[in-house]
Amino acid sequence: LAALKGMQFVDRLALIFMPKKYQPDHMYLRHVPIKRVHLFTLFQIVCLAVLWVVKMIKSISILFPVMVLGTCIVRKLFDYIFEQRELKWLDDLMPEDKKMAKEDQEMAGDGEKDQLLNEEESKFNYNRVNISEEVNKTGMWLQVRRSSTREDSLHDKNRKNMKNEENSEKKGQKAAFYFGENA
Repeated sequence: LAALKGMQFVDRLALIFMPKKYQPDHMYLRHVPIKRVHLFTLFQIVCLAVLWVVKMIKSISILFPVMVLGTCIVRKLFDYIFEQRELKWLDDLMPEDKKMAKEDQEMAGDGEKDQLLNEEESKFNYNRVNISEEVNKTGMWLQVRRSSTREDSLHDKNRKNMKNEENSEKKGQKAAFYFGENA
């Protein structure tokens, strides 16, 4: 079951039951219409079912290796049903993550990536978000700010009190000097 997670066949099976707005961004969905993807998946399901039936029936299970060879013939027949471009995306040996990285690199090298981003930005009105402002609005940061301002105000009061005490001591010393108490 763990090995099934990354398989394109399993992903395409899930796409059959998934609404379009929830479909993930797979490379083959970028380049092949969804109806053609479903048709390819349907053919694979039929081939899998035929292989399963042949394997399960004891009297014809000896033909299983021949049926595996038959799937190679079916794959060659796909050349008449699907375009080569579609087959390249639906039935290629290169893993999808490498394909996506390669395509992104090609787009970045041609300068098309910037052009596409500019076109997308012009289509949509993006609201820019200043993360610092948003974080400062959260409750935790408001509490930190309040407590720090309270501490600052306490420090300021302590400083004023200390200055007042120092000033009063100096005044007391000056007064004592003038009145001769220190002499």
